[in-house]
Amino acid sequence: ELGNVGSVAVLIYTAADVLVDLEEDNLLLCKLVHIQRMDTEFSSLNLNDFITVTDYFFSMVSLGLDEGFQTDIFDAFVASAHALTGEKREEFHAVSREAVENVHRILIDSKGQDPFSTAFDVLICLEEALVSAAHIVSNLSEDVRRIKAHVKKMMSKDRARKDGEYDKDQKDGEYEIVG
Repeated sequence: ELGNVGSVAVLIYTAADVLVDLEEDNLLLCKLVHIQRMDTEFSSLNLNDFITVTDYFFSMVSLGLDEGFQTDIFDAFVASAHALTGEKREEFHAVSREAVENVHRILIDSKGQDPFSTAFDVLICLEEALVSAAHIVSNLSEDVRRIKAHVKKMMSKDRARKDGEYDKDQKDGEYEIVG
């Protein structure tokens, strides 16, 4: 009978592990769906307008953040980015513009590809851009460190789960909507 109890315990543990994986996969695909829906507005964006591009970038980034991430830190970061002037403002604009253009390109190139790979590519693109953006906004020293730590944790988690790279071909400017 002890053997049966051990087998049941292993079965329960395995089932719980599978449920956690399914929950993470569901969350990942939900993030992708929300980002894809947002990307439908890409063609109407004025990519030369700092506020338009940075707000669009921050909206995409916020869709990729974990639920446990402290919004006050993110809000302070957004406010500091909006207050940038001169060369730092131009640099931040370039980083955020490149990120939204790259996300759009990834989504277009993803038609027919594995949605998990697409989700990883999109989130990694946004996370890398967020790290670059955090380097530009230097007046949030403690908050920037916390944002970078969170992004680093997420990037290592995303890359560890990613199965591999796929060849991507341009597909008539369209992509498949996952949900």
